[in-house]
Amino acid sequence: MKQSSRTTKGYWDKYWKDCIEDESINPIQEKGLILQELERLINSHIKKRNLSVLEIGGAPGRICEWISRLDNVQNINIIDYSTEGIRQSELFLNNNCCCEYSIYKLDIFESNFNILPTFDIVYSLGFVEHFNDLQLSIQKHLDVTQKGGIIIIGLPVFLGVNKLIGKIFSPNNLKTHYLRNMEMRNWQYLHKMINVKVIEMNYIGGFNPNVHWRLEKRNYLNIIIYKVFHRIIKPIIYKLKILRSKNSKYFSYYMLVVLKKL
Repeated sequence: MKQSSRTTKGYWDKYWKDCIEDESINPIQEKGLILQELERLINSHIKKRNLSVLEIGGAPGRICEWISRLDNVQNINIIDYSTEGIRQSELFLNNNCCCEYSIYKLDIFESNFNILPTFDIVYSLGFVEHFNDLQLSIQKHLDVTQKGGIIIIGLPVFLGVNKLIGKIFSPNNLKTHYLRNMEMRNWQYLHKMINVKVIEMNYIGGFNPNVHWRLEKRNYLNIIIYKVFHRIIKPIIYKLKILRSKNSKYFSYYMLVVLKKL
């Protein structure tokens, strides 16, 4: 099957230019759930020092720079095909990164991966859900991972209640995702692969109202619903911890898969 995406290079160029430029100026200061998980996984499953790390779809470089601060990381690397994303990554890492780094402007489905070294840790966050062929996307992660190395794949989950809310607040954003890639059953084939060990495969984070920050259709009714959701419902959820500790595809906002290449 030929790989196809619900986004384009132009989409991501505009995304980085319009949405991320101000935020990407400063390094990350506070660890959210995803960064906590990355740190835990890197420290738990890789015992060697001087690690090489690759982020696929790594613009604008903030997460990879944060990982570079871990004691056992020697160098970080980014692959992205967005011209604007690469520009921001170069600017950000040049100003903030204190370790060795490389930035590769590549389309991983069109480029020859033989030009790349292999890495101890390969990860992507919010990448594979934009592509129709999940198995090919995962294989690309494996191709650039050293034997004994770790692959970490994270993606948002727009199933269940998150799908319903997404249809109201951000239907265009929802359309850029292949929701079937968020179904854990479509990852089960990994358990049968002889060169892969599945370490973790979980929905995490419970229900997180902050995922629904976008409001694309600003008609009167949607604005009312949006304000009620964020000003009334969200505080109740946080205060009473309703759904925050429940993890399933119907409520959780994130999915995390961790593999070891044998």
